[in-house]
Amino acid sequence: MQAAAKTVIKAHKKHHGNRVGFLGIFGKLRDSDHDGVPDKRDKCPFDSGMVVFNGCPDQDLDSIPDYADSCPTQAGPIKFNGCPDSDGDGIPDRFDACPDVFGLAQFNGCPDSDGDGIPDPADSCPHQAGLAAYNGCPDSDGDGIPDDKDICPFVAGPADNHGCPYRKGSRIDVTEDLDRNQVHFAFNKFTITQDSYPYLDSIVATMKKFPQTKVRVDGYSDIIGPEMANVIISKQRALEVRRYLMHKGIDTKRIIVKANGYSDPVADNKTRSGRALNRRATMVVRNDSAAHFESVFTSYTDEFGRMFIKLTSTTEDHADVAITNTAGAVVKTFVLPANKNYEFTLDQPAGVYTLSAKTGTVSYNARLVIAQ
Repeated sequence: MQAAAKTVIKAHKKHHGNRVGFLGIFGKLRDSDHDGVPDKRDKCPFDSGMVVFNGCPDQDLDSIPDYADSCPTQAGPIKFNGCPDSDGDGIPDRFDACPDVFGLAQFNGCPDSDGDGIPDPADSCPHQAGLAAYNGCPDSDGDGIPDDKDICPFVAGPADNHGCPYRKGSRIDVTEDLDRNQVHFAFNKFTITQDSYPYLDSIVATMKKFPQTKVRVDGYSDIIGPEMANVIISKQRALEVRRYLMHKGIDTKRIIVKANGYSDPVADNKTRSGRALNRRATMVVRNDSAAHFESVFTSYTDEFGRMFIKLTSTTEDHADVAITNTAGAVVKTFVLPANKNYEFTLDQPAGVYTLSAKTGTVSYNARLVIAQ
């Protein structure tokens, strides 16, 4: 009997091979994956599965067999072919750009919390409706500077004063036209060109008319030559302007000089005409009291809600700084040193705070926001 059975098996192997045979010894049906479903009725004969799925597996146990499941290792509903929708927004995770946050189909599953038409991941101010031109941030005072970069977001002011208005009479700005209102120099020289004299004389006239003013002279170079050599010649150019002003009767104490090398070019250094424009000295005349305080700050809030703030001061004198809450209570005071960076922590509850700095007769206010 056993010899006959072995002969049948050998004959079956010869014609069908080892993997497609179904007969075992004494006529039992073969079950290659040992899942209780005979190979001839098993849709997945070599993967152990479930009887209810004709022998096919369902790894994520979502009642969708793996062969019909687009996400066989993640449980999901039938309407998404077995793929999950973790945030319940109707967009399966595999097509959802924000799979853990309820969002909108038009933004590939990402939210638009402030409803400004800009999805949160691309919105620099996701909880304040804003404009696409400002990456989703608002410009509350309409001064062309978005609130996140505007130190005075609710009062219109110029960009060169960080979005804050100048106090009446606090600034006299005599720079207007790029070519006309600058002092120019020949290549590798610090001799003032004759076409700059009328502009210099207008500066002299302004400072004599307003004796409380000071002038800041910034010297620049083109990009030709070593960096240190350009810093030196830019300083020599600024000093040459100072000598001219002093010769015309302006007290040296009213003149501030700074060397900038080839930084901040105003024209293309690749062209001869561009380099000629970059070899320059610029001047800004300001009321003495306004020159005392000018500062910008950057800040961020850590995961514990603490605000870290860095003040960059360009003052000529120290400033007294106070931070108050919405009730007007002072929560922090300190002295901001002249021409220094100052970093501090504002460990206060979430809310809006006002930073006020004062030096001489000039005050400066900025808004600080600690988010939840």
